[in-house]
Amino acid sequence: MCRVVSHSLPERAVSPVVGTVLLVGIVLLLAAVSAGFVFGLTEPQDPAPQATLALEQTDTPGEYRLVHESGDTIDGDRVTLRGVADPDALAGIAFTAGKSVVVQAQSDSVRVIWAEHDGAPSSYVLSTFSPTTTADTLPVGTVFTGAPGGVRQIAGTTGDMTTLATPNEPTALGPATDIDSDGTIEIPYATSGGAIKLVATDGSVETVTTSIPTGAGIDTDKTRLASGTWDGCTGVFFAGDDDDVYCATTGGSTTRIADPGDGGTAILGIGDIDADSNDEFIFADASAQLQYYDSPGGTPTPIGPTLGASTGMGAGTLGDFDSDGQTSVAVVDGGNDIHMVDASSDTKIESSDVVSGTAPSAKQSAVAAADVDDDGADELVYIGDSSGKLRYVDNIDQSAGAWERKFLTDDSGSQVDGDVETGAV
Repeated sequence: MCRVVSHSLPERAVSPVVGTVLLVGIVLLLAAVSAGFVFGLTEPQDPAPQATLALEQTDTPGEYRLVHESGDTIDGDRVTLRGVADPDALAGIAFTAGKSVVVQAQSDSVRVIWAEHDGAPSSYVLSTFSPTTTADTLPVGTVFTGAPGGVRQIAGTTGDMTTLATPNEPTALGPATDIDSDGTIEIPYATSGGAIKLVATDGSVETVTTSIPTGAGIDTDKTRLASGTWDGCTGVFFAGDDDDVYCATTGGSTTRIADPGDGGTAILGIGDIDADSNDEFIFADASAQLQYYDSPGGTPTPIGPTLGASTGMGAGTLGDFDSDGQTSVAVVDGGNDIHMVDASSDTKIESSDVVSGTAPSAKQSAVAAADVDDDGADELVYIGDSSGKLRYVDNIDQSAGAWERKFLTDDSGSQVDGDVETGAV
């Protein structure tokens, strides 16, 4: 019998030994492939959702409605919005066709970014938009501190400085955001008279609340405010004299959102400090111990050092100081040392970390995160312990040993006073 060969090369016989080796190799290959499917060695792909999105302008300048027009459901917990005031506007939402969310554009490019899966480095840009108007924005690297008669605003990159006048001198501040979504940036502050107010960058002042449901007063001494969304409340977060934690909306509603067993005296902020893709609520308890809630109604977890509270409160702010993608909170301890803390680590800035060989010594006041030199990375802004001037630690995104202590200066090159009671935000 003649065997037909399907190629033009001469037919060659295969020895029994070679044939056996080939057979064993094929069997092993098939076994490996099968094991990959059975035991998960070949990880399945996680395809990005296919959806048509639109960005529609509302009647408010800088405000837009992000609309899901058609296509796959998008898990909002896996989406980050770039170029808007709230990058987590879709958090907790199953974004399906017909749904929409309101966002405040702060850049001429708005991107919808989808993460492949929790904790994965891979991400995809689902949509990119170019809004025609943007909401009120601050100059890059803007820092705020208290001042006689108001709130001092310093643009770190240019040194331009102005004072936003307030009828009552602030005793505590919170970070600047568009709290009431009106297209204007506001700075929350507390007064010695027991009120929580907002001063906008256009100079307008608004009272948020002067009381809390229990009838106790508002904590306005050695404290810090925050703003954002937690447990269904969007507004200003603060501590009461009863050591509970409250949220006050600009609409006049004040709600108790936490009753920590160890009390609450300062609110540091809301952000993902444990890298689980969900926000945590970070505060200082009645003993100035740093703690956080992983979810509303849970039990708080203590982290980091006990904060300093001699004149102000060493409660800091959230930032990605080393540009590694992990949010941490900067605080000042009772020894005037600065720490960068997240859920699993506590890094104290040592003398060996700094080019000069001298570690920063800070007033026990709030510290801030701001890109004051416009290099794309947050600097850590604090009040110098000996000078009372605003200073910052630069190059934290570089290797330890290359960090530098510098003074924040105004447009004439003069060093800027910091308010020890309010600290910097």
